[in-house]
Amino acid sequence: MKSQDIVVLLKLVSLQEQEEQALPGQPQWASYGESPYSVRTLETLLGISKSEINGAIKRCLSSGLAIKDRQTGRPSPHRRNLHNFIVHGLKFVFPVKPGAMTRGVPTAFAAPMLKSQLVSGGEYIYVWPSAQGRDMGQSVEPLFKSVPDAVQQDERLYEYLALVDAIRLGNQREAGLAGDRLSERLHAK
Repeated sequence: MKSQDIVVLLKLVSLQEQEEQALPGQPQWASYGESPYSVRTLETLLGISKSEINGAIKRCLSSGLAIKDRQTGRPSPHRRNLHNFIVHGLKFVFPVKPGAMTRGVPTAFAAPMLKSQLVSGGEYIYVWPSAQGRDMGQSVEPLFKSVPDAVQQDERLYEYLALVDAIRLGNQREAGLAGDRLSERLHAK
C-alpha cells in the first residue's frame, strides 16, 4: 500500500459523485475528451504517473479497498472498507507530523469547507506546502506531492483529503468528528 492509493480512490469516489449528480441527457465528461476513469485522464487530474495509477488500482483491488464494477468493469472504491481503513488505520500507516511555518493550501480543520465544522485546539492552521498557496501555517506533507494542485480542480477531492488530514492530525474528538463527516460523505449513496 502506498499513500497515493488513497488519493486515487478518493478521486474515483469524487468522479462517481459527479457522475451521479449529472443531469439526464447532459453530455458526460465532454471536457475530458475521454472517460475520466481512464488512466491517462487520472494522470492529468491527479499529477500521478500512469504506472503509479495502475499500481495503485492493482493494490487497492488486491487489498479489498476497491472492487471491479460488474456493469462497467471499472475499479470502484469499496466505500465501507475505505472508510474503515482511513478512520482506523491510515494515521498509523501514513503518520504525519506538522513541520515549519510555510505558505500553502489549507488542510484539515483549516480547509474552507471544514472551517465552521471542526475546530482545532492549536493556534496555527495546517497547510500543504504550495507556491500558489495564500495561507501561512504549519506544513503538513500531503499523501502525494501533487495533492495541492489536484485539489484546486476538484472541491470534493479537496474535502475528502482535508478530512483525511483531520483524522491523521486531530486528537480523539477532532478525529472522531472528521470520521463521522467522512462516513456521511462516503455512505451517502
